[in-house]
Amino acid sequence: MSVFLALQTLVAVSAGIAIVLLVSPTAESLIPNLSTYFGVRDPLNVSLALNGILTWWRNQALPLDTSAEIGRFVLFLVVVPLVLILPATTLMGLSFPYLQKAVQHDVHTIGRRVGALQVANILGCMAGASLTGLTLLNQFGTALASIFAALWLRNIFKTRVGSVALALALITIACVALPSAPTLWSRLHGAAPSRVVFAEDGSGVSLMRDDGTESNPYITVFVNGLGY
Repeated sequence: MSVFLALQTLVAVSAGIAIVLLVSPTAESLIPNLSTYFGVRDPLNVSLALNGILTWWRNQALPLDTSAEIGRFVLFLVVVPLVLILPATTLMGLSFPYLQKAVQHDVHTIGRRVGALQVANILGCMAGASLTGLTLLNQFGTALASIFAALWLRNIFKTRVGSVALALALITIACVALPSAPTLWSRLHGAAPSRVVFAEDGSGVSLMRDDGTESNPYITVFVNGLGY
């Protein structure tokens, strides 16, 4: 059971690290044109990239613009999601066998216990999604809702590992490292916090970004990431 709890804790930690990395200045230096990708309505020509991949597969020559688009396609739709999401999802998958090992003691009740764990897993997912979507996001927003996930770590470390100091350290790091709501959403929309106005609840986020100048005002409206 301790291994299962440790893996679940690492899921939350890796998810928090992914958020911090995504909106940190370091990400821009590691991932070329990241802010442009976030700031443009249609940042990728997916059709051109897919056709280019088929052309490459047939050993045909590729134009330079097609090669560049394939590189952007692979970077933003394959590499970045894998780096940010794969660690957490892998840890989630690894944790379930350890949970089975902790509860399986009788060969005659294997089926019943597997079913009970599956039901508990489904109910837990439903409860977590409902609590987050209907309450936490509405009342506190994405940034503060992430802090609640960090507070959950305290119970695990306090009761299972016995290190209250480590738990408090993790909570402090999460509170300091996780971005505020203005920083999070402005970064994910390719602008400075001073140039955006946003509102969010359980249904999503709407944001207005100032893309104009004093002589030529222009506002771009984003609804759940789509710009208009």
